[in-house]
Amino acid sequence: MQTITLVTNEYPPLSFGGGGNTARLLVKKLKETNNKINLVTVKFGKYSSLPDIVQEDNVTIYRINMNNFLLNKIYKPHLALFAKLPF
Repeated sequence: MQTITLVTNEYPPLSFGGGGNTARLLVKKLKETNNKINLVTVKFGKYSSLPDIVQEDNVTIYRINMNNFLLNKIYKPHLALFAKLPF
């Protein structure tokens, strides 16, 4: 059994688009492999009350609380910059 760790800034129910949905689908498929799956993600705002750690079968979800400094100085500006890229 291997341990696979994924790190993402979005995971349902905190999801703003494709990234969160992709992470959800990836975890769903990896769950079938009988490997140990760790997912590290963030929580903030109305999602701050989500549990820090959730264990379900071979999947463990770790949610790190993002304080206002990180949210306003790093996370939101990064998303705004990404949204301006010409895709």
